[in-house]
Amino acid sequence: MSSSLGMATAELQPIDPQQSPQGGESLWKEAWKRLLKDKIAVFGGVVILLLIFISVFAGVLSPHDPDKQYANGTSSFGLPLPIGAQGKTMTMTLAETPTRDYSVPSTVVFSSDADLDNAKYVFTARQNVAFKKGENTVRFPVNPRQPEMATAPDNIALSPAGKDLSNLSIPIASVKIENSESFPMGTDSSGRDVLSRLIYGARVSLQVGILAVGLAITIGSVLGLISGYFGGWVDTAIMRFTDIMMAFPDLLLVMAIVAIINPAEIGFFNTLRSWGFTPEVIFICMAISVVSWTQYARLVRSQVLTVREMEFVEASRSLGASD
Repeated sequence: MSSSLGMATAELQPIDPQQSPQGGESLWKEAWKRLLKDKIAVFGGVVILLLIFISVFAGVLSPHDPDKQYANGTSSFGLPLPIGAQGKTMTMTLAETPTRDYSVPSTVVFSSDADLDNAKYVFTARQNVAFKKGENTVRFPVNPRQPEMATAPDNIALSPAGKDLSNLSIPIASVKIENSESFPMGTDSSGRDVLSRLIYGARVSLQVGILAVGLAITIGSVLGLISGYFGGWVDTAIMRFTDIMMAFPDLLLVMAIVAIINPAEIGFFNTLRSWGFTPEVIFICMAISVVSWTQYARLVRSQVLTVREMEFVEASRSLGASD
């Protein structure tokens, strides 16, 4: 009596990356479901997407030029205006059409005739108000005497007051204050709109965060992979160089790189300017990445040292797989 033993054979089937090993949902769908269950991660993602949207459409969302210093953006004493302040424009009308050029000195104080909202609003001009021959109405920006007066309502009737009235040689018929510019978050000490600067600041912050960290991760990951996989003198050389870079203070090294190299003299950065980027910001991002890749290199190296000893790596090597 004889018997034969059959050998069971099986072919290795390629794994579909869209399907999980259990044949259920794809790994991406499973990861997405897990992400949606983490409320903090979802909230953080929404904030990041909002910042990206604001930075991309900063030119549309910004109410003002972030670098413009508005003549009526500060008080008479140079103090920044509060939140919700309005830039004021004064309209001054003469009772008679002047037959020659006149000038009203900026030292004249204009105030509301009666208290409005339990406050008397006082404004002054930063420069002399000039009337040309045949012109009896002039509009010009003014500053409030105190910062809180920049929240005054629109169309306030004013009248000149003070000791400088004797210097006026022309009759003033009416003086009114109107709202011209809106500063929802106030201004800084230079008269620039804070909200506009915050909106454009999101663009700079994202550039620094994405470019600096992205370059640092790329450099550190590549060096960490090479060091951990090949080992030997390659590992020793890369890790000793990493230790040297970690010995330098990051901030001082970045400052030294920025001080020594002028990006304006490099053609690559001038090309970036023509594309709408800020060369100085890009260069600072590169300088930051040069000194901050070390932590990523050490982290990746430690993981590669663990993975390279696993059985699937040994199996791949025995089958003749290349590095």
